[in-house]
Amino acid sequence: MTLDLKTLRKDAQSALATGAAAGVPMPATAGALDVLASANAAGWGDRDIGEIVKFLQDAMVQRF
Repeated sequence: MTLDLKTLRKDAQSALATGAAAGVPMPATAGALDVLASANAAGWGDRDIGEIVKFLQDAMVQRF
């Protein structure tokens, strides 16, 4: 079973909405959602969560 990045992004959005409704700040989840949104925007949405490290490595190489 794989967990793709677009599904994980959806789940993180749901978690943040639930936390917001309960008045619970979730800064780590918000940060993860930013990374997942970037990965999805870059076309990585169908890839497995295990590849998020590769996405971050690629993103770092492109910045520097």
